[in-house]
Amino acid sequence: MRNTPAILLASACFILLLPATAQTDSVRIHLTLSREIINGRPTTKNFTIRQKTFDSEMRPVRDIYFDPVTHQISNYIVFFTDDGKVVSEEHFSPDDSLLYAEKYEYNSVGAKISGTRFEKKAGELAVTGKKTIDYTQDTLPVKITEYGPGKKNRSQTTISYNNDHLPVMRYTKYKKQYPNGVRSVSENITYNSKNQKSVIEEIRIMADKSQVTEKDTFNYNAKGLLHEKKVYTNSGELMLKYAYGYYPGGSLSYFSETDNAGKQLKLYSYIYEIRNIDLGSYKSVFSEE
Repeated sequence: MRNTPAILLASACFILLLPATAQTDSVRIHLTLSREIINGRPTTKNFTIRQKTFDSEMRPVRDIYFDPVTHQISNYIVFFTDDGKVVSEEHFSPDDSLLYAEKYEYNSVGAKISGTRFEKKAGELAVTGKKTIDYTQDTLPVKITEYGPGKKNRSQTTISYNNDHLPVMRYTKYKKQYPNGVRSVSENITYNSKNQKSVIEEIRIMADKSQVTEKDTFNYNAKGLLHEKKVYTNSGELMLKYAYGYYPGGSLSYFSETDNAGKQLKLYSYIYEIRNIDLGSYKSVFSEE
């Protein structure tokens, strides 16, 4: 990984800190471990699939993803912050080649108003996409527009709220080239008496104008944390089930995904640690402009 005097390496069972010669920093490390699953049954073998590092003030520094088969780095992200906000994030391949970069802008109250995607074209950074966000006076996002190269409109999302400022309707319309064959997606969101999300009904209009519906239901534990989510098909049959567990302090400890037959599809566990390491220094690709 580029410009990294000391790299934090993660494996399935341990964290290795390479010796650092510079002053060390107190950092927070979030590890995501995936359980090996064979024929719908989890084994006892774990391997790391993600490692995200934050500085002492919980600003993101880098995010490393690991290939679930080879267990080697598949890609990584470097974050650049200013005044506590992420102003750019840069995505790299394992050989340190830039995949793409995103630069963010904020309004006077600190809400993100745009994100612009750049890629290297003929050795120069070129804009390949952009997202803009419009807000109400209460700083609630009400419209999100995504553009492709040449400012071609790719999609537009509108969001409606109830009197408690909770989103109750989200509608996205895609332009011409429909992602995954979808023309539009509408989400109707309802809440329980505690203003917790209880049901999302999603309607997708496909390229052939057929309609696909999906229903998500949410259940919470005694502490008000999401405990279970179920996904139902058009006909009301259970399709997927997600379960969530937590540490005593409320941080996520595990995530489970099973299908309608009870077969395990995913089983993740989460580890949070504080370490003293040399974060090194990174040079933004935008500093080369």
